[in-house]
Amino acid sequence: MMKSSIKQRKKSSFLFWGILIVTGIVLLFLVVVAIGIYLGFQTHSGTQINNQITTLLKQTGADSCSFIRARLTPWRGLEVDSLYIYAPMNNEFHVKSHIDTLGIRYDSKKVLQYVYRHRKTIIQSAFFRDTSIAPVGNKVLVSEILPLIDTIHAKGKTVEFTNRTTGETYTIDMFVINTTTSGLLNPQRSGQIESEFLRYGKWSLQNAVTEFQLNGDSVSINIKRASFLRGYLTLDAWIGVSPLKIKNLDIMGDSLSIDEYCAIRGKYMGNISGSADLSMSFQSSPILSDSLRGKGNLTMRNVLLRDLPVQKALVNLIGFPQLANTPFDSIRTDYTLQPVMQFKSVMKGTGPVLHFTSTGPIYLDGRLEQQINGKLTKEFVEKLPGIISESMEKTPDNGRKFKCRIYGSIDRPKMSLSKESLQKAFKGAFDSVRKSIEEVFK
Repeated sequence: MMKSSIKQRKKSSFLFWGILIVTGIVLLFLVVVAIGIYLGFQTHSGTQINNQITTLLKQTGADSCSFIRARLTPWRGLEVDSLYIYAPMNNEFHVKSHIDTLGIRYDSKKVLQYVYRHRKTIIQSAFFRDTSIAPVGNKVLVSEILPLIDTIHAKGKTVEFTNRTTGETYTIDMFVINTTTSGLLNPQRSGQIESEFLRYGKWSLQNAVTEFQLNGDSVSINIKRASFLRGYLTLDAWIGVSPLKIKNLDIMGDSLSIDEYCAIRGKYMGNISGSADLSMSFQSSPILSDSLRGKGNLTMRNVLLRDLPVQKALVNLIGFPQLANTPFDSIRTDYTLQPVMQFKSVMKGTGPVLHFTSTGPIYLDGRLEQQINGKLTKEFVEKLPGIISESMEKTPDNGRKFKCRIYGSIDRPKMSLSKESLQKAFKGAFDSVRKSIEEVFK
């Protein structure tokens, strides 16, 4: 009986200590977890954090990078001050950026899932300094780490994209970038870029608000009423990323300055002035100049043309030096863009001196082939000598009309009258001379 009691007490003692040990282990585990979670919500900074972030940036493709300070809150996010990055994007472009402040916020639930999934690797790397652990590559970064990001906020001075072959640059100056929703490459990822300037060479958009959304292998871009050429520009695009192609692109311009356009181009300054409204829609096509297709219209208002090469050619053909300085109330061009950068256009102009319709192709390299039907207004004809006005065919409102062909190039155009206009001119001039002779012998 006594032996049985002793055994019972020993058994109870073992059970007690077993429960105590298990409870202690559980409590210790909970304390470790609690400390880990607590530390995960604490902000960490210092040389070690800076070195780890620098290493990560270089492992993911940056040729060079620097920053003043980084603050890491493991379960929440990362903040970096005065970040500079220079990195190749692909074989064609590289990017250089100066960011004043960069803030990245994680999805906490996804971070914990990621940590649990890779717990062995993380423990080996962090606690045992296992140097055999492979660095984070681009593929892992894109497929596993970037989807943990919930929001990105960046404010900075400039982001510059440079074409390595041509040297052309695309620049975003004085910008604020915000992206939202989980997973940078998820269909739901969207964001907004506010910038003082978007620059491409000499061209710039001011105070542009750009909204974008990533959707699988494509991105939609919307720019709302940015300042451009002293007017406003709106852009709505849907671009395929792989392969790179236009799926849809609409551009609208309002009250654009023709004078400013000529000044930036460095061509025809002082030869043409006025304002213009633009509408252009591109169809689905690769982003190659020889493959682009689209249609649109350009309406110029309160236009004054002075000594343009086409005007000089017209003056040399039919006389009337007054046509070298010609005002128009409006000139509207409806056009289609076809492969090999050929514009097929229908242009109509109205003004106090001249009305005209011009049809035919214009090429981006300046070549043109246009057929023109022109009409001099009654008010202008009344100021002409009789022998000249009688050499042209009359219109019902007592104006004068002519037909001609313009060919060659925009800078060096050639012009010829149609056979019909030539016959009318000879007959009109002969009749005018005959009437003058008859008047003398009356």
